[in-house]
Amino acid sequence: MSRTMLNEQSLPQKFWCNAIDTSTYILNQILTRAIIGKTPYELLRGRKPTLDYFRVFGSKCFILITKDYLTKFDSKSYEGVFLGYFQNSKAYIVLNKHTKKVEESLNVTFNETPPPSKTSPMVDDDLDKEEAIKVIEKKNLKNDIVDETFEIDEIVNIKESRKCHMKP
Repeated sequence: MSRTMLNEQSLPQKFWCNAIDTSTYILNQILTRAIIGKTPYELLRGRKPTLDYFRVFGSKCFILITKDYLTKFDSKSYEGVFLGYFQNSKAYIVLNKHTKKVEESLNVTFNETPPPSKTSPMVDDDLDKEEAIKVIEKKNLKNDIVDETFEIDEIVNIKESRKCHMKP
């Protein structure tokens, strides 16, 4: 599950620890086996978990700047990437692209539109070869426009988490 989350959003392996933490958190909140009919969360806390705050791992998000003083022309938020859930509160763990640091925040707005499909479009068997090429080209033109708007910028120079270190 963790590997799929990283690959689907094209995130670097630096975030493998966040992906594992997030997938573990999700699996503890949902019913994985129907032995008792309760989730691990229900067994531990005695109540059903709320799933309203679940978000798509690696999705684009915007972190509200909570400084006391902002001028008219200062941006009100920084762009970020969602990396998981904070264990002790309802805060989210996000990568702030402006500061290039992983931080936790409650004030996050998410853009969870799905990324464009990486697979080639299906072609109807009844079409001849020339028509199929035209259909594919037309779909590719549409996908190119979508790709530009939802493309995640390359992430570089990110400080590693202290609790998870990747061995070479």
